Amino acid sequence: GNMEVRETLLRLDVLQGKADLAETHAKLILRNQPDHALANHILGSLQYRRGEYDLAEDSYRRSLGKQRTAGVLNDLAWLLQERGKYQEADGLAKESVKLDDKKYESWDTLGVILMKLQKPAEAETAFETSLSLFQQDVAVHLHMAELKLMTGKKDKARELVQMLTEERSQLLPQDQAKLDKLRFDLGVQ
Repeated sequence: GNMEVRETLLRLDVLQGKADLAETHAKLILRNQPDHALANHILGSLQYRRGEYDLAEDSYRRSLGKQRTAGVLNDLAWLLQERGKYQEADGLAKESVKLDDKKYESWDTLGVILMKLQKPAEAETAFETSLSLFQQDVAVHLHMAELKLMTGKKDKARELVQMLTEERSQLLPQDQAKLDKLRFDLGVQ
C-alpha cells in the first residue's frame, strides 16, 4: 500500500519495457489517487499504443491537471495533431519546448504540427533543432523529408529518402508507409 514503492515499481516496469506490469501498477495507484500524474501518463501511453485514443487523451489530460511536464505535454500534442486538432496541439507543443528545450521529441512534434499548419519555415527550424539535439532518430529525418517535398526541395527530399531507405527497419510501421509514399512521390527506387 506504500505509494512510493508503487511509483518505484511503475518506473521500473517502464524502464524494463514491461507494459502489462506497468498497467497493473498504474491502475493500482489510480485506485487510490485518480489524479496521479505519473500513473495517468503511463496509462495514457499504453492506451495510445493500443489505439484507444479517447482514453489516452483523457489520461494525458488528467496527468496534466496534476502536473504539467514536457513529456505529457508532448504526448498529448502528438495525439491531438494526429486527430487534426492542430491549434490546441500547437500550444501544447510550444509549452513543452518552453519547459524543456533539450527534449528533441518535443521539437519534432512541434515541427510536424507547424508543417500541418502550413508554416514551413518554422517547421524547418523545429526539425533542425530536434536533429541538433539528437541526430539518430530516423523519424525526425522522415518528417524533414516530408517538409522538403512539401516546400518543393525535391533534391534534398530524395537525398533524405535514400538515406532513410537504408534505415527503414528502424521506423514504425506507419512511418514505413510514409516513407514508401515519399519514395513513390519522388520516384526513388
